[in-house]
Amino acid sequence: MKKQLPLFWQWHGKHKQDFVRDRERQNLLCVHGWRILRFSAGMIYQQLPEQLEHVALALATGPAPILPDRVD
Repeated sequence: MKKQLPLFWQWHGKHKQDFVRDRERQNLLCVHGWRILRFSAGMIYQQLPEQLEHVALALATGPAPILPDRVD
């Protein structure tokens, strides 16, 4: 019997559209110079010092580069 893999959006809101919308929003933020760090609740509760180190490293590297609006 095959084990069914969970859908990526299974724990992300109620609908696949929520998952897709969040990816679109994150991509737009990155294009406009935002640096996005993603953490699960488990990462924060179980590995807080390591996650804070990731935040510190991201801040130490300066702002994210702004990508061109369109690549031809």
